[in-house]
Amino acid sequence: EAQRGQFAARNAQMQRELSELKQQRFDIGNQSERKDMELDLLKTRLAEIEHAQRKDRAKEANICAALAFSRNDNETLRAKVVKLEQEISSLQSEKVESAEMV
Repeated sequence: EAQRGQFAARNAQMQRELSELKQQRFDIGNQSERKDMELDLLKTRLAEIEHAQRKDRAKEANICAALAFSRNDNETLRAKVVKLEQEISSLQSEKVESAEMV
């Protein structure tokens, strides 16, 4: 009878330990799932940031190209202005020469 009592007490202790271990395993599983979800969220956020950076770099490249085009266009216009000023000066000189001849 005493052995039966000891056996029952030991069995109850092992059942408690087994329940605690099962609970720990369950908790660890939940923690692992939470960490996996957090990791997925971080990966998603990283992908969003990288996408935004690529878009920003593309915008920057477009702006630089527009500036280069604008500079080139400005230089072309300046050259035309210089040429027109030369033509005006030449025409004025011809006008003066014509007036002096008269």
